[in-house]
Order: sequence, then structure tokens, then C-alpha cells
Amino acid sequence: MENNLNNLGPEKLEVGWPWRLLMFSAILFGVLVAVYLGFLFGYNPYLDAQIDDVDQEIAALAQSVPVAEQEALLTFYAQLSNLQGVLAKHVVVSKVFDIIERTTNRLVYYSNFDLNVSKRTITIDGTAQSYNVVSQQLESFKQDPDVESFSINQANDRDSEANFKVVLVIKPEVFK
Repeated sequence: MENNLNNLGPEKLEVGWPWRLLMFSAILFGVLVAVYLGFLFGYNPYLDAQIDDVDQEIAALAQSVPVAEQEALLTFYAQLSNLQGVLAKHVVVSKVFDIIERTTNRLVYYSNFDLNVSKRTITIDGTAQSYNVVSQQLESFKQDPDVESFSINQANDRDSEANFKVVLVIKPEVFK
């Protein structure tokens, strides 16, 4: 058996690998610099020229419309903007009547209706055939998704009818 240790000589390092990495990095850096300079001196002035052309077209269009019409348009736009703000804050009470209509039992009638928008409350005086119908009516208010809460303030029995007074608190989204 031969001695393999004698065949081993001094270790040879490959010199080309670090130079290849350096050349690749230099070429990549050069390409990036060229692209940057291309954008800086080529594409950027092109975009600026396009912007200047559009600005000139806008100026020509503005000169073609008389000043009186421009002022009228500005006034109209201001009115529309103000109207949009007013309508956004407008309280819609017609939805309240939808709530009352869909929750009212057919054996109940109302004698008084008071709406307080700032407190979001409806005070209702009603008459039902019996206390059982009043409890059904209160359950209907409880099940309605637009009614935040309710309280019955009074209930009494008169002439075989049940009179009641209830205060409903309506959710704020109803008034928007």
C-alpha cells in the first residue's frame, strides 16, 4: 500500500474566484449607475416636458372660458359643497314611522306620540285590549333592531282596556 501522504503537496488556492465576484459587482454597479443617470437625464426631463404641455393646455382652456362663467361655476360649486354638508347633518324622522308601523300590534292604538330627536326618544300613549296585548307590544319593541331600549312609565286598566305609556330610545343611525 502506498503512502498517500507523500502525494500531497502544498495546497493550491484558486485565485480567480474573488476576481470574478469583484468584476460582477463592478458590472452590476455600472449598470445601476447607468440606469440612474438615464432616469435623471433622460426620463425625468421627458416627464417634465409632458407636465409642461398639460399645464399649457389647462391654461389655454382656462383662457377660453370667460371669467364670469368661471366665477359662476365657482359659486355653484360652493353651493353644492354647502348643500352636501347640510344634507349630511340632516335628520330623517320618516324612518321613525316605519319603526312604529312594523312594531305596532293590530290590537293596539296610540292616542299620543311625542318625538324628541335630540334625546332620540319617542313617548307613546297607547291603549290595548288587555295587559296580555300590552306585553306582546313591549316584546315587539324589544325585538326591533332599531330600538335601543324602552321603558314603560305607566299602565292602568280602564273600561276593560289597558292604557299604557312607553318611552322608546331609538338608535342614532335611524336619524341619519
